[in-house]
Formats: sequence, C-alpha cells, structure tokens
Amino acid sequence: MKTIIFSFFLSCLFFSYTNACYAQFPKLPKVPKEVKQAQNEVKKAKKTVNSTLKTTSSKSSGTKTSSSSSSPSSSTSKSSNNTLCDRAANNMKKHEENILELMANREWEGYKSQLYNYNYNLKNYYKSECGNPDQYQDRYNELDSLITEFKHELQCDEWVNGIIKENKENQENFDKGLVDKVSSATWMFDKIKKLEEADCGVDCTLYKEQAEKWSAIRSDYYFQQNKEELFKKALYTKNYMEEVNKMFERGLDPKVDTFTIKHAAEAVKLDVIKLLVENGVALNFEEGTAFDYIGYSSNDEELHAVLLYLKEKGAKIENSDAEKLANSSVRHADVNLFKAVEKYHKFTWRQYEKFYNKCKSYKVFSKDIATYIGSVLKTKNVENNWSGYYEGIKDATLEAKMRALFNKQGYNYKVVDLKIRSDRWVIERNELTGIVVGKYLETFMYLIDAKGVCGVKRVFFYKSYNGSSYEPMHLGNMLKPFTLVNCSNVN
Repeated sequence: MKTIIFSFFLSCLFFSYTNACYAQFPKLPKVPKEVKQAQNEVKKAKKTVNSTLKTTSSKSSGTKTSSSSSSPSSSTSKSSNNTLCDRAANNMKKHEENILELMANREWEGYKSQLYNYNYNLKNYYKSECGNPDQYQDRYNELDSLITEFKHELQCDEWVNGIIKENKENQENFDKGLVDKVSSATWMFDKIKKLEEADCGVDCTLYKEQAEKWSAIRSDYYFQQNKEELFKKALYTKNYMEEVNKMFERGLDPKVDTFTIKHAAEAVKLDVIKLLVENGVALNFEEGTAFDYIGYSSNDEELHAVLLYLKEKGAKIENSDAEKLANSSVRHADVNLFKAVEKYHKFTWRQYEKFYNKCKSYKVFSKDIATYIGSVLKTKNVENNWSGYYEGIKDATLEAKMRALFNKQGYNYKVVDLKIRSDRWVIERNELTGIVVGKYLETFMYLIDAKGVCGVKRVFFYKSYNGSSYEPMHLGNMLKPFTLVNCSNVN
C-alpha cells in the first residue's frame, strides 16, 4: 500500500517537471499549486505510515506479552523493551516524515542527517529485538533510493530552469538592443551536455537551437567590435591568407573597413593588398595614402613590389608622406620613384643630405640613386661653410702627417682641408685601473667624395701608450655622418 501511495506522490511532485522539458518556454516547476498538491500527498502518506507503525507496534507488544514469563523482573524487562521499540519506531516515523517534507518543499539539503538518524534508530530497533524489523529495513532502503532519484531529478530540474532563465535574459537584452549583455551561451551548452550525460530524459533540441543562436549573435558582435585587431592578428599567422578569407566570409568589407589596407601595407603583404584592391579598398584617404603605412620588411624585393603595385593602382604620391616614400625609394635604389616623389614635393638641402647619407648606410652608394641625389646636392645652396668649423691646435707639420695617414687608407675621398678640433692631446685611461693607455686628437676633415659632393667628417688620430712611451700616431675612428658644406670655395 505504501509503495502505491509514494508512487502517486512522486508522480504528482514531478508532473510539472515533465511538462517543462518539452515546452518551448517551460514554466518553473516550483509553483504554489503544485507544492500544495505535494504537501497534501505527504499528509496522506503520514497517515498511512502512522497506521502501519501502530499496527506493527501492537503486534510487537502482543508477541512479547504472550511469550514472557509472569515474574516481576520479566514484566519490567518486557515493558522496557516495548518502550525502546516504540521510541525507535516513532523516531523512524518522524525522520521519514521529515524526508517527505523536504521533498515536498523541493529542498536540496537535509536528507543525509535524516537518513542517518533513521538508520541509527533502526539499529536500536534491531538491538532491542523488536518485532518485524525487516519492514523498517526495507523502508530505509526505499527512502535511500527515493532520495537519490529525487535529487537526480531535482538537479535535472535546476539545469533546465537555468537554461530557460539564461535564454529569457538573453532575449530581453537582445530586444532592448543590449547585445553586449547577451551571453555567449557557454553555460547553456555546458548544462545541455550535463542533461544528456545524466540521462535526465529531457528533449534538448530546442535548448540547443537557442544556445547556438545566442552563441552566433555574441560571436558576430565580438567580431564587429574587434575586427580591426582580429584582422591585424590574422596578418601575422602562418596561414594568413586563409584567415583573411575567413574574415571576408564573416562580413569584412574593405570598402568600409579602410583599416585593412593600412595594416596590410604595414605588414608588407602584397597578396593581401591585391585581394583588398580587388574588393574595392580605397588607397587614398582624407589624410595621406596607403604609401604612408608601408612598414619594414627584411625582404627588400617584396617591399619594393608593394610600392610599385600601390603606385600602379593609383595611390597618390602627391598626398603621401613624401620623406617616408623618398626614403623607401632610396632604400630600394629606385631613382624613378624618387623623381616621381620630387615632382610633387620640394625637399630642402638638409633632407637631400639625409637621403644621400642613407645611400651609404643602405649600401646603394654605387647605384644611380646616389649619383642622382649627389648631382642635386651640388646645385643646392648648402648653408654650412667650412669657415664655420672650430680650429684648436694649429700645427702644419702635424696636419700634413694626418693627411698622409688618411690618404694611405685608400678612402674614396679627396682631402681639401683639415682642422684639428682638439686644443690638446686628450689622455685616455683604463676605466677600471686608471692606467694611461693612449691619447688622441679629434679633427674636422673637409672632403670631396666620389660623387663630387663636399662634406665634413670627424676623424680621430691616436697614439697608444706602451707603459714607458707613446707609439707613432695612427688613424683612429672616422664617424659616419658626412655633413655637407658649401663647395663654392673649393678650387
């Protein structure tokens, strides 16, 4: 009879849960009407348990009475045992009622202690040799199993309710235009997986569709908000063209997303630049052009190819950063590109001086670009004059020795004049010991280079100290900058 009552009780208790699993927007299982219904069933179950326990107690008491002796000590022992049996039975009844009450209220906690106390009283019931203990043992096993099943369904119920709640919140935020507050549905996917793994008997098809929808919306929002950084990052991946094409599939539009050509030029990715141009990207902006964003590349040929491609496709040199573009043309010894830049931009003699020195540092001094810039420099009114350089020591004999030492090195310069900048020999000491290691003089040398350009270099002459005397003078460092001077006073 008890089994039938509890089965009916459980079917009532979980009726709403079963309906919730298959509805599009299931109601929360815990509603006042259903709780009240479950509590009524608990009351019915309590009455049945009370009736059963009274019958059992009566039988137990009767059995003991008929089998006992008529001595006073036997009567006392019998009475004591009956009291212990009744107490244990009543306690077990109480703990069972508490367990059923917890279930009716859909509580998570409290079962362990109630079941423990039930078992404790069951042991006392056995110990007191009360009648028919097996029925309580069976009921203990039933309660243990019932609790396990109930908590499993309660857990499933909680997951379902959580999914429903997150879906509802996402829909509300989406309807309000608050896409940034829409979740990525990671939690929903996790709970759907748990529902399936735990064999909750829930049809999760709709929940999966909802989770996938929110995941796609959130992913698209993230893409739109961060596509510039994502594009920039994609350019430096191993399979960058594949990653860029994926971004095109997701809605990247070069006509709108003008940052694409800037980053592609900076990364010197010619194939990406071509793809962007084919898809209508603009090469000229309100301020500047794609030329201005070209970055550094260890592959000079590729970098030069990018320059030529942009020029061919209409990037306006006249709107570009002239000095940067001219410097790139020097780096690649492209005299035609340099002249094209000159057509729209007027450089000062100091800028030409910088380009000219770049020819040497880029190791293109032997190319036409250096010859061309040198020829331009010879027509410029260079504001530096040799007469403006300071002269310290004046010693014609020493100067002649310095010239001879310099010419002996075979540099491709013609020495026009020389000034000793130092007022005296500068003593050089070991930084740690302070011991004299040598001395030097700094000079200005007025030179004409292989292109016929006049300039000044700082050259050092050095004498090493061997511990007792200074050794013969030799050429020391010659600093790289070739500072232009006016050639008008050169014979």
